[in-house]
Amino acid sequence: MSSPTPGSLNEVYNQLTEVQHRLSIAESESARLARELERAHSAHQAFKEKVRETAIRVAEEQSWCRPGLNAELRGLGLEPLRYRYVVHVELDAVQHVDVTVEATDEDDAYHQVDRDPSLAERLMDRSAWEYAGQDLGDVDEG
Repeated sequence: MSSPTPGSLNEVYNQLTEVQHRLSIAESESARLARELERAHSAHQAFKEKVRETAIRVAEEQSWCRPGLNAELRGLGLEPLRYRYVVHVELDAVQHVDVTVEATDEDDAYHQVDRDPSLAERLMDRSAWEYAGQDLGDVDEG
């Protein structure tokens, strides 16, 4: 194997330097394009929001129906208009509680608990509730 000549080392060094220079230019261009893409994306998002706000304003001024407005917004790839509603919910719950009493037998224990009207109130905050169902009532726009 022969040792490299000084001329060939200079040639390799020059090629390496040229490649490093091109890489630096490519990295700078890549960063510039990334910034440009981010600016374009931000401008596009702002434009979409302006279109959405304009459509909502015109819809309200001209009394467009809500489903029609939202269909058009979705058709443009925009978020639909959301409305705030209050839904009245009636919950049914069952509470399971073990109560310890001193009694002469099972019937006496049952009657002691059954005759104590304040027992439920005293235990209300100290026990777990089990979900038993719900009924939905009126829905009001809020």
